[in-house]
Amino acid sequence: MSDAKITSTYFAELIRENRTAELNRVSVLLCERMSLFLRTVYKATPSLSDECAQAAFEKVYTGVKSGEIKDLENMFGYCINAVKNEYKMALRKDSKSKEFDAEEVESEGYIQPPDIFDVLSDREREIALKSCVSQLKDSRRDLFLRILSLINTPEKEAAAKLNMSHAQYRTQKSRIISVLRECVSQKLGS
Repeated sequence: MSDAKITSTYFAELIRENRTAELNRVSVLLCERMSLFLRTVYKATPSLSDECAQAAFEKVYTGVKSGEIKDLENMFGYCINAVKNEYKMALRKDSKSKEFDAEEVESEGYIQPPDIFDVLSDREREIALKSCVSQLKDSRRDLFLRILSLINTPEKEAAAKLNMSHAQYRTQKSRIISVLRECVSQKLGS
């Protein structure tokens, strides 16, 4: 099917029927367009817009697959809203996680504590990571372990082995790693 003939209904049909090869092709096009939308309208950086597009695609894909998204005639509108929301969440998260400027802190007489990750041993990190993995939902933990078993496999090949689109694979992998990083950071920081 040519790119000009991709409709919302066709896209939803690809997801429901799990037509992986065509879905991969369409998902790449859709993610590129969502990313371009963010760069054009919101002046987002290419890397952030690509990341948000992947996350939005994953939400739309999951929503259609699970039956949560019922308005299949307006899939592309839903994708645009999803990518816009992902971008806004990323900006909020980024603004909350801004670090202090070291020079500014020192000029005010404060002494920065040493970075805790430089002090901790690899063993402590390993224990924290195992604990975080065990806290994942069963489905996420299983997916993480399957992704881990395919770590040296090219992404497209790994996605195919897991019956996922390449975009879905990258998004899922990225989200799980992000959750684990945050969890380990919290465990080691407390």
